[in-house]
Amino acid sequence: MTYIFRTLASVISIYTLLCFIRIVLTWIPDLAYSKFAQFLAAICDPFLNLFRRITWLRFSAIDFTPIIAFGVLMFLSTVFNSMATQHMISLGNILAILLTMLWEICSSVLMLFIVFLIIRLIVMLIGRDSNYYGSIWTQIDNSINPFVFRISGVFSGGKPVSYKNAIIIAILTLFVVQIGGAYIIHILANMLRGLPF
Repeated sequence: MTYIFRTLASVISIYTLLCFIRIVLTWIPDLAYSKFAQFLAAICDPFLNLFRRITWLRFSAIDFTPIIAFGVLMFLSTVFNSMATQHMISLGNILAILLTMLWEICSSVLMLFIVFLIIRLIVMLIGRDSNYYGSIWTQIDNSINPFVFRISGVFSGGKPVSYKNAIIIAILTLFVVQIGGAYIIHILANMLRGLPF
């Protein structure tokens, strides 16, 4: 039984790597239509397309659905590895793994957004900002403004805040959420692992 679970975990890990390569190849126009890319598309796209239906994880050209797909694969791999080493797995352990994986997905999206906001702030501070309508930064700002101003509005009491300050407040808030969330998830996962069933 141990061998079967280890094999399943290894197969899922290899499949995860193939899905990652598939996604990277879509970013390279010269390789996106190669025979290898088409082979990977035939293997990986049916699974990845299941998550592309989650429309709220897609922002114009940015698609976060692969993060969810990788999270599911990592969860399955972790469950099979646990079953291989412990020869059984409790409901509490499965719930702890699921909670940790969900947090890892959320944490990855948060960190990506934090890095993105930091880059936006740096561009704004060094003055390489193009203010004319249609620039890439104008389009990006139109996408993130509601989110950034909603976060800053919580701390400003609804008073108007400059865009630069709103970005700084959003970055700091997301950092606190990232650190606090990791601590809370760690405590909850340990409590779930301690369940008697």
